[in-house]
Amino acid sequence: MWLGTAAALLALLSIFPQPQKAVASLSPMDQNQSGLASALAPLGGFAGYLGTQQIMDVYLKVGRSVEVRRKVIKSLKLNDRWGSASESYLLRRLESEIEIKALRGSILQIEAKFYDGDFAVALVTAYAAAMRERLAEISQSQTSFKRAVLDGLMSDASKRLKAAEDKLNKFRRENDIPDIGALGGAGGRLPGLQTLLQNKESDLVLMQTYLAPGNYSVQALKAEIAEIRRQIELARKPDFSNPTSLERVIVRSTEYQYLIREVSFTQNLYESYMKLLEGTYLEDLVSVMNLRYLEDPHLDPGWQVNFFLFLPSIFLLLLIAAFEFRVIAPRSE
Repeated sequence: MWLGTAAALLALLSIFPQPQKAVASLSPMDQNQSGLASALAPLGGFAGYLGTQQIMDVYLKVGRSVEVRRKVIKSLKLNDRWGSASESYLLRRLESEIEIKALRGSILQIEAKFYDGDFAVALVTAYAAAMRERLAEISQSQTSFKRAVLDGLMSDASKRLKAAEDKLNKFRRENDIPDIGALGGAGGRLPGLQTLLQNKESDLVLMQTYLAPGNYSVQALKAEIAEIRRQIELARKPDFSNPTSLERVIVRSTEYQYLIREVSFTQNLYESYMKLLEGTYLEDLVSVMNLRYLEDPHLDPGWQVNFFLFLPSIFLLLLIAAFEFRVIAPRSE
């Protein structure tokens, strides 16, 4: 008799008073829909390097972390509501009262069940806000670390750029070079002399067909050709004391080109670091864009049962049925 009474009482208490279940559904923010997505694509927060399933695992881990629970305890002052100043107790109880699960379609669902429906909704709301805040803190922490690294790299690149520019300007002053075209010298004169030589030799061949070898015009043209050849030999001669010699021009132009490439490379490197550094400030702006509500925190309208009371009532009913079966079953002789 008393077993039946206990089972009926537990079954009644499992549905009355009826517990209230608060639910909130969230999903990771789709960065492709953000206007800053293209700017942040090469930068990427921690989610930028992970697949969808890995992102959900990260969000679940963050949602179940101690830091998030501490934020909720502080936000709702649960130490006063639950009458305990022990952080360990509050953390354990909050962990048992909140359920976070991942659903298909990259959906996070936060659930809390209490007899006080308003408190259940407030708890789910605070938990979702704490998760979003914690994810933003992680993103901002990573951005701060990235910014510190880029600051160091930019400082080094700036010093290297200044040193390269100083070397280039010193070389220009020492060699009186206002621009790259000033290094033409013999390098630009030699092709002209060679072309002139070919033209003069062609004129000489033509002239010798109708003039005698001792003709004054023929002798003058031969002398002019000899002078052009002498100038070509002087231009080709590796005389480093002569600023117009070909070898001198080659050495100077090679060094000059190297200095220009060094300045160009360091300038591009500095500008690349600058763009990445600017991107870190954009990352800070969108760091809070991590989770969005699919369903705002609300009370589930479905019928709720307290399974901690309902399951024992089922067990007692099965126990009663077993006893009754044993009583009415015929005994074997």
